[in-house]
This record gives sequence, C-alpha cells and structure tokens, in this order.
Amino acid sequence: MNGVDPQAWLADVLARFPVYRSYLPDFGRGYLDEALGGRSVPRLVDAADPLCVRFQQTSGMVMAKGVEDTAFYRHHLLTALNEVGSDPAAFGVAADEWHAECTRLERDWPDSMTLLSTHDSKRSEDVRARLVLLSQDPDRWACALAAMETAAAPHVGTVSPEDQYLLHQTLCGTGIISAERLGGYLRKATREAKRHTSWLCPDEAYDTDLQTLARAVLADERYLAALSDLHADWADAWQRTILAQKLLQLTMPGVPDLYQGSERTLLTLVDPDNRRHVDFTPLSGPDSPKTALVRAVLQLRRDRPELFQGYARLDAGPDVLAFHRSDDVIVVVVTRAIRLQNQGFGDAALSLEGSWTDALTGEQARPSLTDLIGGRPGALLVRAR
Repeated sequence: MNGVDPQAWLADVLARFPVYRSYLPDFGRGYLDEALGGRSVPRLVDAADPLCVRFQQTSGMVMAKGVEDTAFYRHHLLTALNEVGSDPAAFGVAADEWHAECTRLERDWPDSMTLLSTHDSKRSEDVRARLVLLSQDPDRWACALAAMETAAAPHVGTVSPEDQYLLHQTLCGTGIISAERLGGYLRKATREAKRHTSWLCPDEAYDTDLQTLARAVLADERYLAALSDLHADWADAWQRTILAQKLLQLTMPGVPDLYQGSERTLLTLVDPDNRRHVDFTPLSGPDSPKTALVRAVLQLRRDRPELFQGYARLDAGPDVLAFHRSDDVIVVVVTRAIRLQNQGFGDAALSLEGSWTDALTGEQARPSLTDLIGGRPGALLVRAR
C-alpha cells in the first residue's frame, strides 16, 4: 500500500464489502477477495490479528448504514425486495437456484435457522407477500396507483414523488393503518434516506408536509376506495402467497423460527412498529388458515423428525416448487398465485408411487395438481405407513 493513505484505502474496502461479516478465516474469503480487488492483505485473513477482528466488527455497521439504512429507503421500485439480507436488484429466485441452495443447506448447514420475519425486518412477511403481487399483476397495480395518486394530489405539498410512491406501496402492503403508525414509519424512512430530511439535519417543513399527506390519504374516501378495491381483487392470491411462503419456510432444510406474532397474519413495518405488543388473545372459533398451517407442519416435525432429513428436487411444472425432504415426505408449493389463479395448472401432475396423504387437509393425494392443490397454497404429502 505504498503511497496510499491506509485509512482511505481501508474505508474503500469496507464500502465494497458485500456482506455483514466474513467469519474469517474459514468462511467468506471470496467476499473479502472481491472487496480487495485481487490484492493480498494477510492481516485481514488472520483471525488472531487485531486488524482482522476490527475489520469484521466494523463491516457490519458500514453495510447496515450504507445499504439497509440508506439505499433501502431510497430505492422504491418494489419495496418487498428491500429486506435485510436481500438484494433489490434480484427479482426472485429461479427454481434451479432454489433447489441448489437447499441442497447446499441440507449438506452443510442442516441446523441453520430459517425465518421470514425478525425484530429487524423492514416489512413483515405478510406485508411483503402482498407487495410481491405488484410484480405479478402490474396492470392492476398501475390502475389502482393512478386512482390513489389522483386522490392524494391536493395534499402532496413538497413531498417528493419517490416518497409519495413509498407511501402508496406501504399502504398497499399493510392495508389501512392508523395515521400514527403510517406517519411514524414515513418519518423514519425519509430521515434514513437522507434526501429531503434527516435525523441530523431535519427539514421541519418537509416533515410536516409528509405527515399532512399521511393523514389526508387516510381520511380520503376516494383513496381508501381505490386501495380497498385492489385488496379485494388480490385477496385470494395474497392469502395463498402468505401460506405458500410459510409452508416453504417450515419445511425447507434448517430449523424454522417464528417471530412473535407471525403464527397469524402479521402486518408490521420496521421498528418501532414491529415492537408493539403482540396480540396473544386466543382465537375465537376455528384457527386462522396461517395458524392452522403452522400447527400442522410443526406437529408433524415434532412427531416424526426423521421425515425432514435429506433434500431432493421434484419437477412439477411452472409456478410450482416441489421437493422431497425424505423418501416419505413431498412438499409442493405455489410460487405465482395470480398467474395460477388466472391460468390454472393445466395437465401438470406429480409422479406418486404408493399412497400419500396431505398433512394439511387429511385428504388422500392425487397426482393431478388441480386435484391436489386446487386453490390452496400447496400440499405436504406423507407416504402412508
């Protein structure tokens, strides 16, 4: 590093580091090599060296503040992608990628934790489940958005177009929430973005206009009607997506974790919104579909843990993921609910040998996906003993 300012050089490497921690020297060497640009710095791969220790302690903070606490509050193309550990440039994962990653997890990290929501989530799993529908039905979203923007127009003041769009997507994901919750979230989001206001240099006029806009749209009948109509059109697909992603999380390789409250539909935003008291009031009447699914899968995992060992992909046609966890368990999950809602499964079928029962419904399984899944999110098949 002759002739180079060591502090400036180290700052540049930290800024280029693509993950929180490298867990040196055993893991993540490739990430470090990428950040170093091919240069060799032995001290950074020596776990006993104080520089290596400090580097790993610092990289997480730089990553968090630069990406998740700044860029994620500026880039609003599809906010479901702006999640901790995610890459907003990646619009989904191909089936081959999914199966390859699950195979690796089962081989190398079978006891790693799997989750969909945490105390640190930018948006809870069920908010993201509705937002991903924007990418499946963009024409319907464009229609709803136009009506929402028209209703909001008299109230925007100095609020920027990108922050207006964040507001509309936020309510699309959460549904109608209180002005206190929406205003609190928007204050945090815009100050973290540091474009028009910030924590260190707040623009009080901009902050006031933002809060005025939040209160106004929540009191505007035309705005709420456009939002409610969109939610009604997507209700079935949203419920299917909520349950499909939960079924995947609970059955894929790893140990599933449920953040408090996520055994029911959970509609929260980033802290402090997701730190509010959880409603532990017992459900009256039958379980919610999500609670019923969680109970069924976890009971099966508890009673027959041997079923959830191993991983092998199955081919079940487009818009469906299917895999074995053992020879006696098959998981089938819908991936694009709106397209399947419009087009159906056609003649797609599973190859089933022997007798199988769906642990989610108690019904005997049939190979046809139309018969097996119908309008449900998927199936958890157990071979009859």
